[in-house]
Amino acid sequence: MGARTNNSSLVALAWVGAGASLASLSGCGGGVPLLHPAHALPPGRTAFAVGVSDRFVLGDAQHALDSARQPTAGAPPQDGRSTRAVLVALAEGPALAPYVAARVGIPGTNEAGLSYSGQALRGDLRHAFEWGQSALSAGLGVTGRGFGQSALDLPGTDLSGAHGIGVDLPVLLGYRTDADLLSVWGGLRGSFDHWSGTVSLDPRPAFELDASRIALGPIFGMSLGLPPFWVSAELELDYAHVTGSLDRPGTRYDAQVNGWSVRPAGALVAKF
Repeated sequence: MGARTNNSSLVALAWVGAGASLASLSGCGGGVPLLHPAHALPPGRTAFAVGVSDRFVLGDAQHALDSARQPTAGAPPQDGRSTRAVLVALAEGPALAPYVAARVGIPGTNEAGLSYSGQALRGDLRHAFEWGQSALSAGLGVTGRGFGQSALDLPGTDLSGAHGIGVDLPVLLGYRTDADLLSVWGGLRGSFDHWSGTVSLDPRPAFELDASRIALGPIFGMSLGLPPFWVSAELELDYAHVTGSLDRPGTRYDAQVNGWSVRPAGALVAKF
């Protein structure tokens, strides 16, 4: 049994590594979904998933992108338009992205996970309080980010020098039927992210980036299947406050963006 568990863990982690390598070639954005129920996996049991995530920005954030895509010919990034678009492209990452993940149960109704989506790698730990078919879980996730420029496809713009790190705190309340055929969950997820690095908007020297994002919103999901395969779907909404600056000798731009984003995701999950 121990050898089988170890082999399953190695297979799951290998799938995450392979999926992350493929995803890194896509250069896209997107959210980093949870796609797990409130209940924790039993100790030693593993799960891995492959699917897709997406992210749509609304209101002010979408306006920032649209405005930057219609600049005055030959003009530098004035009145914060390009700066606001950079913040949206990095902090919100509105784009379709592949998703791969692996999780393992730890004694004491605990669970650890590793997931990759949209050039973001997230590791997390969580604890579940379980009573029969219901559960409440609380977790801590840490995400490292490195973006391309799919969300801001302007000539001469390069966001590949920007990188970020963030933390998130998801709290989920869930229910599952007998034999785990159906699971549903909902809750809240708060997050904080910080970005730094370089951003190029024109042929002149690159800007130094300093930006942060604070967000909070509800999350809903469900999983349906028969062992060992389940299909999971999730929808997350969040309201974010994003602030940042682009700075180089003689020039500095400050901007902020506030608004909602919608993050749907789905995956095929296998548990062993």
